[in-house]
Amino acid sequence: MQRETEAGGGPPDRQTRNVTTRTWAVYGVICVIGLALIGGVAFWWQHNEAEMPLEQGHRQLLEGRDVLVALNQLGYEVRGLGLALALADATAGADGLEPAARGITQSLLLIDQTLPLLKRNFPEIVPGIGDIQASLMAYRELVAGVSPGHVVTDAQKDRLKKARLSLAGWEPLLAGFHQSAEQVLQGFVEDHQQQENRVWSGFLLALAGVVAGFLLVLFMWQRRLNKNQLYPFYEQLFQGSYAIELLLDPQDGSILDANPAAVAFYGWDLQALRTMNIQDVNCLSKDEIAREMALARQEQRNHFHFRHRLANGEIRDVEVWSTPFTVEGRAILSSIIHDVTQHRVAERDLERSRQRYRDVVEASVQGFWFVAPRSGLVLDVNQALCELLGCPREDILGKSFISFVHPEDQSGVRERFSLADKTKHRVYDVRLKTAAGDIRHTRFHATSLWSEEHELTGSYAFVDDITERKKAREALQDSQQHLAIVIEAGQIGVWEYYPASNEMWFSPEWKAQLGYLDHEFPNTRQAWDGAVLPEDGALALQSLTSLADRGNQDKTIELSLRYRHRDGHLVYARCCARAVYDAQGAVERFIAAHLDLTSQFENQEMLARINAQTALILDSASNGVLGVDDSGRVTLVNGVGQQMLGMMAQDVIGRPVDQVLRLTDRMGRALAMRGNEGDAACPVSFVLRTGEALSAVEALLWDAQTTQLRAVELGVAPLRWQGQISGAVVSLYDVSSLQQQRQDLERSNNDLEQFAYVASHDLQEPLRTITSYLTLLRRRYSPLLDEDGQTFIATAVDGAYRMSTMIRDLLEYSRVGRKGVEMVPLDLTHITREAVDNLRIAIEDVGADVAIQSDMPLVMADRGQLVSLLQNLVGNAIKYRDPARPVQVWVRAITDGSQGCRVEVEDRGIGIEDSYFERIFQPFQRLHTREKYEGNGIGLAICRKIARLHGGDLTVSSEPGKGSIFTFTLALASAPSPQMPPPAKESEL
Repeated sequence: MQRETEAGGGPPDRQTRNVTTRTWAVYGVICVIGLALIGGVAFWWQHNEAEMPLEQGHRQLLEGRDVLVALNQLGYEVRGLGLALALADATAGADGLEPAARGITQSLLLIDQTLPLLKRNFPEIVPGIGDIQASLMAYRELVAGVSPGHVVTDAQKDRLKKARLSLAGWEPLLAGFHQSAEQVLQGFVEDHQQQENRVWSGFLLALAGVVAGFLLVLFMWQRRLNKNQLYPFYEQLFQGSYAIELLLDPQDGSILDANPAAVAFYGWDLQALRTMNIQDVNCLSKDEIAREMALARQEQRNHFHFRHRLANGEIRDVEVWSTPFTVEGRAILSSIIHDVTQHRVAERDLERSRQRYRDVVEASVQGFWFVAPRSGLVLDVNQALCELLGCPREDILGKSFISFVHPEDQSGVRERFSLADKTKHRVYDVRLKTAAGDIRHTRFHATSLWSEEHELTGSYAFVDDITERKKAREALQDSQQHLAIVIEAGQIGVWEYYPASNEMWFSPEWKAQLGYLDHEFPNTRQAWDGAVLPEDGALALQSLTSLADRGNQDKTIELSLRYRHRDGHLVYARCCARAVYDAQGAVERFIAAHLDLTSQFENQEMLARINAQTALILDSASNGVLGVDDSGRVTLVNGVGQQMLGMMAQDVIGRPVDQVLRLTDRMGRALAMRGNEGDAACPVSFVLRTGEALSAVEALLWDAQTTQLRAVELGVAPLRWQGQISGAVVSLYDVSSLQQQRQDLERSNNDLEQFAYVASHDLQEPLRTITSYLTLLRRRYSPLLDEDGQTFIATAVDGAYRMSTMIRDLLEYSRVGRKGVEMVPLDLTHITREAVDNLRIAIEDVGADVAIQSDMPLVMADRGQLVSLLQNLVGNAIKYRDPARPVQVWVRAITDGSQGCRVEVEDRGIGIEDSYFERIFQPFQRLHTREKYEGNGIGLAICRKIARLHGGDLTVSSEPGKGSIFTFTLALASAPSPQMPPPAKESEL
């Protein structure tokens, strides 16, 4: 059957062989009759000489072919034995021992049958076969000593491994024996051919004169005769072979003949097999057979893998070696069949073992790689490692695993890898680089692998990704460090209570809160009972017991406890306690954090006292006070405020301020808390929005009780917390009664002004008359008067003149601020120069040096009054000069970042004693006589009044003999008007 093979040879059919022999015998007789006597004699002489060598060659050919078949079968048996031992090694003796025993028995039987043939024809390979025979006998004892299902000892494991490794070396040895036998057999064939050639050469030389036809017939007869002599040997080889052999018709697949080994294997008798077709035993379909033959051609092999059915229905895996040959023109297919069922079972078991190994490696969440010894090249990896490195498998295999290590760790890894032949197991941490450039912290569990010859065959490592674990450990360390810092910095004490043993433990911080050192307070329940107040201790233990009864592991309780400090005072503490449970769910201990709240309790008590005092102060205030938060809702109101609003505190607190504080301006427009840009804004809204305080804001307040409008003045100040506006305080002044007083004061001021005008006018007229008549009297009657008379007249005229100047000074003092103060932005440098220019004549007379600061700021002031103030101060500096020194005057302005500036006028005059600092500002108070310094002593009084009308004051600092400095304050022109204090009224001065 050509589907199963393509080359070879085998024995012909017996009946065909007998017919062919008789035919050629007749031909030979006919030819012999026609031969010459000499040629016949010579031919038979050559034939008799070559018969014994030819028979010997035939025997060598048959035995050589039998040896080749036996060696081939022995190779298969050895391969199956190796797989069985590998399976036994992999399963620790659970599987593979029985197939191994059968393989050893079959191999020894083959060697026993083949060894005589080897000794006669192939003596050079007899020692090697003998060694194999001895090893197989030892392995038979080894396998027989291992009991299936029992634990295999380490010594038995070691011998099984050695046997498996030794078998791995037999396959190339047997292949060498097979090749050597083929070479020897080829030599037999060549020698046999040479012998035949010598016979025919002698025959041709002896019968040189015989005709060509006679020689040809005679030669074919000789060939046929030689072949007939080989038939018994082929028959013996076919029938006596231990290999399973079938002769097939390649045309229809019918079985022509079968040897005893085939009859024993298939289970049918010989006659039954000769009536069967190969398709009756081959379980594969025609398509499957075609695929197998195509695969064999692709793999360039001359054997096939089929599955044959036996007489008992059993299916066996077989390996078929087929060889076609021709007998008398008839094609015959010789098939040698090897039963490889056990071999296939062992292969499948080994493949399953390998697959289990691969499944285990691939299913592992740990990374895995196997590296070659010394070079460190990666031979195998699993998917977990590929995912860890972010690389496909092909980008890792064949590269040194060192290349994936962080550069800083490579030297250490190389050093550890160099110790692979000295240490079996190694565990160390390594940083790996991923394809994305990330760094992963890993832990290598490396193991070295050794061969039976104690040679290092490689190393494998399971790789744990400990990046997150390392981060968690670092975070835990940081957390523990932070916890320690928090406990130390926050002075948090910790105590533990073990209910089973009634033991307690206290941290040093806990003991320190009670005034004890660590060794001074014992870790006992009795010590705790003595420190905690009895009622608090009983409540704490009751709460802990209830927590244990609930069995809630996530429950935390808070306790407020009081302890007695070492020095006797109470320590207030807040404890957060939690139960810790053991594996059986029982409470093992309670752990609590202890926070000293003594200072907080004391602060709360102090705050309560302060709040009570504040409430008393607010209630005793003469004006109404409201507190407002940043959203505009009322948070507090005092008693006067409740009276002014006509509402109780519970009706006010929590409500928007514009619903409580209903304000209108003097034009009757409501002051809206939140209005449009053009609406009149509520002062509270303005302060909350801008953070600028307001004072003396006049408005009309609606009284809810009397339903009338009340004239008030508001003062609103912002409250700040951490730089942000958190609310405002509103002060309400009831100015309803003050308005009448203001009107009366204005009327009185008008009357006073009228009186001052009348007085100045009416008093000046008599003084002018007296002065005129005294002057006329002195001019007309001066010659008639003696010296005393003239002195009397001069004294009377001087007194009238002084009286007139005093009346004018008094009128000027009373008129200061009478018409109000017109505050406008002024250049202080320009105003100072204007005042100095008014004194130019006096300055030139004494040669005074007046220095004016050139970069003084803009201020808010009344122009005329500011010029008068500066002119008086500079004039006094010139007037009260020191004759012994040059006259020097400095005018400067100092700003300190606030909303005002300080103006200083400094001189080098005679100075003033500090006891007169206030007297000099009183009207008509003089420190010197008129003969020495002229004037009525009203100038500095006018200057102070002007300074106060501008919201400041005038002061002096001086030292006699060194000079004086007069200082007053002015508001800067850039300062918002609400911040500026209201101008003082004349009545207040």
